[in-house]
Parts: sequence; C-alpha cells; structure tokens
Amino acid sequence: MFREIDWSALRGASIFLGIFVVIGLSLIISSSLFLEELENRHKTAERYLGNARVEYRQLDGETVTVGTYFPLFERLQKAGLIGEEHRLSWLNALQNAGKRLRLSKLRYSISSREPYANFPVNDGPYRVYASDMELRVGLLHEGELFSLLGELDRHAIGVYSVVYCRLRRTGWERSEISIQHTKQAPKQTNIDSECVLRWYTLNRTDARADTRGR
Repeated sequence: MFREIDWSALRGASIFLGIFVVIGLSLIISSSLFLEELENRHKTAERYLGNARVEYRQLDGETVTVGTYFPLFERLQKAGLIGEEHRLSWLNALQNAGKRLRLSKLRYSISSREPYANFPVNDGPYRVYASDMELRVGLLHEGELFSLLGELDRHAIGVYSVVYCRLRRTGWERSEISIQHTKQAPKQTNIDSECVLRWYTLNRTDARADTRGR
C-alpha cells in the first residue's frame, strides 16, 4: 500500500532547510572573516609591541649613554671647550696676572677664530676651531713665564696649548772685571719672551652661531 507524498510540505521544508544552510554558511563566513580580522589585528599589535620593545631598548641604551657622558659634556662646556670662546676671561686673566706678577711688559693679540684643519681624529658632528694668542712679555727670570701660564690655567676659561715660546736675554750690565757679574734693578726686564698660545673650541657643524672670534 502506497502513501501519497505531500510535495508541498517537502517543498516548504526544503525551503526552510535552504534558508538555514544559507544562514549557517553566512555565519561561518562571517565568523571566518571576523577571526581573520582578529588575527590580523593580533599580528599588527604584536608588530607594534615588538617595535615598541626595540624602541624602548634603544631609548634605554640612549638613556644610559646620556647618563654616562652628559656629566663629561657639562664639564667640557663649563671648561670652555664646547661652545663660544671666552675671550674676555682670557684677557682679564692676563691683565690680573700681569698685576700680580708685576710684569714690566705684557702685550698680546688674538687672531680670529678659524676651523682647525689639522685635528688628528674625526670630530663627528662637531668642528674644532682655534684662535692664536701672541704674547710678548718682559720677564725678570724664566720662572715668571711658568707663573703666567699657571695664572691662565687657574683663571681663564678655555683650553689651550703652547705652540712655541722664544726667550731672549736683554739689558745686561757687564762688569769690566768679570762678565759673570750682572746687576739688575728689581722687576727690570732681564728676558724678553715671545709665545704663541692656541685656544681650542668645539662647535656643532650645523650651528648657526657665528664661528668667528668676538
């Protein structure tokens, strides 16, 4: 005995099944896309986190470097090596030294500041500049020259080297009896000295400040 199939009911069920399949596929596709987006965001976040870690390590290393070398930079800046020249300090130190040592003659001149081409190492972002100071000093004895340079070391702001010094005896009164016997009045010039001191400074190559001496 055969039953008749209710095709209308099957058709309705098939339609509902198809709708459910479409909805299921849509959910699966949406979930897949959502998961892919989450994965991409996760990878992007990990990449940002990795970059942040690298930058943090670099910053931490730079912080250590700054903490190590900045005090030295400040000392060099305070000593007058980095930045502009302190010519007024040089001249005041010279004049005060001349008075303290009671030098009979003290003359000086300073050249303009120029780039120092013969620096033996790479100076990086800084350029080395130099100014030559020519000194002509009347001395009672050679020790006064060392005393003058010592006064500059203590009171002048800057770093210098002695390029050369020439000493010449002058004003001797020779006895007719013995040429070993000499007479000099107190603080009279016995020695004329001529020295050149070279003052050094460092300035950044991108600095807009005038690099000429003032």
